[in-house]
Amino acid sequence: MKRPTHEAARDLGLHPANLVIFLAGVGVAFEDVWPEIESSWIDTVRAQDWQRFGQIPGGSPGTGMGEHSDPSGSLSLGDEAGLIVEKLWRHSKWGNACVSLTTIQKIAHLPPDSVETGVKELLAKGVLVQHPHSDACSLDTKRKAEIEQAVEQRLSKKE
Repeated sequence: MKRPTHEAARDLGLHPANLVIFLAGVGVAFEDVWPEIESSWIDTVRAQDWQRFGQIPGGSPGTGMGEHSDPSGSLSLGDEAGLIVEKLWRHSKWGNACVSLTTIQKIAHLPPDSVETGVKELLAKGVLVQHPHSDACSLDTKRKAEIEQAVEQRLSKKE
């Protein structure tokens, strides 16, 4: 199925020119991706860098497609990961409102190794988005409802 290239680029969080440049790096001709692009090329971009462009539900991390959400609809997180999500949620760190690992450590009051463990878990589960060219992260806006539900469950356990 073909889609307008600018829409595919927007879904990946890229400028259309950057999408074309990215695909040129894997040997795709300009004529094949402009003004419309096959869905298979979008999947190729995701497979090249699934942590940056988001996993495709139903796949596996090794192929660039992943287990983005738990089939039960419930997001299960470890203690460190749960605390990090709660703190980022409280500080409204969604999408472009990103924070460094040092800032996460400060707002969560966790030691560096715990922050690293929690962030790795959240990146693997697709809850956090790591921004290109930095260690800065933010909550994934595409999973807002699921994240808010997990935070609400966590807060209700505290009471």
